[in-house]
Amino acid sequence: RGPMERPVTAAAADAEIERLISEEGGDREALRTALVEMELPENLPACGRVFTDRDQRVWIEEFADPAEPTAESTWNVFNLEGVLRASASLPRRFQPTDASEDRILGVETDELGRESVVAFLLARESRQ
Repeated sequence: RGPMERPVTAAAADAEIERLISEEGGDREALRTALVEMELPENLPACGRVFTDRDQRVWIEEFADPAEPTAESTWNVFNLEGVLRASASLPRRFQPTDASEDRILGVETDELGRESVVAFLLARESRQ
């Protein structure tokens, strides 16, 4: 296995199926049957969402295991040369849309599906 390979567990598959069913309207049992019968990938994806900011940095979200719910997502920030420049922990329900050196802007969706525009200040860690 490579360093980014994380096998898909039964718990991860079950959690993702339940998430998809909870978001879907209509015939939930038919959807459950179709999802359970699908062939599963061997490994979880390495990354989730991706976006670029105004300074042409690429923000890549580390894919979170569905079986391990957490309130935050880790985002890694790379420059155009592919060098990791920073990491940030942000709420999982937050969808970034823009970022600068000191803040990130986006939309956060609450548990009822209501969206709010949110800005977070980015703290710089000192490196010694």
